Amino acid sequence: MRFLRPGWLIELDSGLWAVDTSQPVAAVLDPRDGRVRRVVSWPAVPPPAVHARPVVLGDGTSLWVQQESGGPVVRIGTDGIAAAGWVGGPTDHAARQRLAACGPGVAWCATPAPEAEYVRRGEQPRTFLGFGQLRRVDADGRVLTVAMDRGVQALHASPQGLLVAAVGDGYGLRRWDETQDRVNRDTRWYLLPWQEEPPRSLTDEHALPQGFEPPPADDPSSLFSQDLRGYGPIARGATLEWFTQPSEHPPAAGRSWTRPVVSARDTSQQVLASWDLGDGWIEAVSACGTRLVAAVARRPRTWTPRTAQHPVDVIALDASDRSRTDLLPAGSLDVSEHCRPLQLRPLEADSYAQQMLQEVQERAGRWQQVGARDVEHRLTGSWPDTVLELTLTVPERPGVRLRRRVPLFDELGRILGPQYPDAHLVDQYEAQMLPPVDQARDGFLDV
Repeated sequence: MRFLRPGWLIELDSGLWAVDTSQPVAAVLDPRDGRVRRVVSWPAVPPPAVHARPVVLGDGTSLWVQQESGGPVVRIGTDGIAAAGWVGGPTDHAARQRLAACGPGVAWCATPAPEAEYVRRGEQPRTFLGFGQLRRVDADGRVLTVAMDRGVQALHASPQGLLVAAVGDGYGLRRWDETQDRVNRDTRWYLLPWQEEPPRSLTDEHALPQGFEPPPADDPSSLFSQDLRGYGPIARGATLEWFTQPSEHPPAAGRSWTRPVVSARDTSQQVLASWDLGDGWIEAVSACGTRLVAAVARRPRTWTPRTAQHPVDVIALDASDRSRTDLLPAGSLDVSEHCRPLQLRPLEADSYAQQMLQEVQERAGRWQQVGARDVEHRLTGSWPDTVLELTLTVPERPGVRLRRRVPLFDELGRILGPQYPDAHLVDQYEAQMLPPVDQARDGFLDV
């Protein structure tokens, strides 16, 4: 193959590189039917821009970031990106997971809180308590799911574990207008200890006594308002406190936003080290020992609204040697828009593929009930050509193995979402709609 330049057609044995000069994308065409077999780009196609404010939480040792509901949950440690967990799933926005709390080495996501509920005057509310689901992302990116029989109202971090506020069985009615009442559901609290393996479903075993009231929230990584009068403490550790104050140097070119200086102080308020972070403001911090990891937002050269995209630097400050380490420079990670390095391979690709494999393996018993044998699931190929493959044998097709292969990523290497190679295949088998044996190749009959 010989590359010429963007905008030219390059002839290959298997087809043509048809280059669209208006976009940095090339498509490989199959000469037999003209269908697109692969779409690539140079140097990269960034993820689509979205207009949602990211969630950034600190667990004391690292930052957890999610750019939008249903998007990947990324853990950023003192050495950069450490892991990413795929928490996608339903296409329904009302069922997408949102990063809500974190504890020692884990992050918890939940489905959105139920919408306000109303009934006509004099009527009783429905008995359905809503839909709820939790997902825990471990430090290595492993994702575990906890099912619920009711909606999730909120998640709170406590020293003992994760407190789950769910829709309770009781309710009250409050007059809303002349024709309807608003339903105020009670709250039922559950506790999931940080270090214990979470259950598959949340039951009464994990429920707290009726009348439980959560302790006041104490988030050591919460930030004070960073207006001109809002400088002050931003994080506390076992022996150090971290403060921000205005820099002696004004923002460049007379800009009106902030230029913070971060200082580490001991218990006697003596300053051990300080750093001028330059123009910008601090999005989130996480303190551990003598180190502080901070996400610092930078304003573009031209004025844009606060909701617009802004690059973010992730830096580590160490009071023991007064060092500053740039973990992720602005542009390589943008927590405002993409929440991932601007490269083709998704950070959560491995997490997503393993979850898809685990889900179909858990349904293998369904095949044994209809008489299938030797059911196997596996992942084949490397990204972006990773395929989830199901193979099995059935008495009606002796001497061959039935096989279904489902790609997990699209032509651009992006995650396709939940993929189920066994979907409808049991029904197809029971309806005797399998292809004839003479269509098998190399011992496999593709269905």
